[in-house]
Order: sequence, then C-alpha cells, then structure tokens
Amino acid sequence: MNKSFEIGTLLLRVITGIIFFVHGLSKFQGMEGTIQFFGSIGLPSFMAYVIAAIELIGGVLVFFGLATRIVGVLFALTLIGAIITVKLKAPFMGNAEFDYLLLLTSIHLALTGSRFLALDPFVFKGKKNGNVSA
Repeated sequence: MNKSFEIGTLLLRVITGIIFFVHGLSKFQGMEGTIQFFGSIGLPSFMAYVIAAIELIGGVLVFFGLATRIVGVLFALTLIGAIITVKLKAPFMGNAEFDYLLLLTSIHLALTGSRFLALDPFVFKGKKNGNVSA
C-alpha cells in the first residue's frame, strides 16, 4: 500500500476508535437509560452491555491498531443493527448520516486493516500483511 493510503487509513482508524470509545463510555455511564432504550426497541437488556463493550473496548483496540479488521467487522455489524432497528424510520434525518459514515469507515477498516503506527504488525507477526483477518 502506498504511504498516502496508510496515512489516510491511520486518520480514519484513530478518529473511529475515539468515536466508538466515547460512545461506549457514554453507554456505560448511563447504563440504566441505555437498557431502557434497548428495551424500547425490542432488544434484551444484556445487549446494552454487549454493544457498550464492543464500542468501548473496540474503540481502544482500533485506536491503537490492534485487531483492527476484526473490530471493524464488529463495528459494522453493530451499526447495521442500529440502522435497521432505529435509523431506517428517518434515513437522512436525526444524525443517521453519522451512522452511515461510521459504517463505511468500519467496513474500510475491516477490509484493509491498518499497518501504519499500529500494533497489529507486532502482535500478529505471522499474519499476512501484519493484519488480523476476520
């Protein structure tokens, strides 16, 4: 991959990690409300913990470039679920665009991984291109 691509992916990876970390932290800090919201859309309460953990832990992992491709898949699945259960009612209103953009960023990370200033190449040395594949 060329250096410009890697720098661009690094920037996407870092900001995506921060965004998911903050959203996961917010869910944990207001878990009672998160559980109520999940219940209001027909999801079991334990899913609030699962999604919050994916966002919080996944955000940290992606920020540091660790298991980027796997976490990218988890983020994408989470966002697809959010879009289907909540956002389809108003597809381009009420910050749905933000979810679409995060979905595409997550798919990009899942497909390409991220090597530049990432831990993946050091932790998963035996994997092709230093990226953990999903």
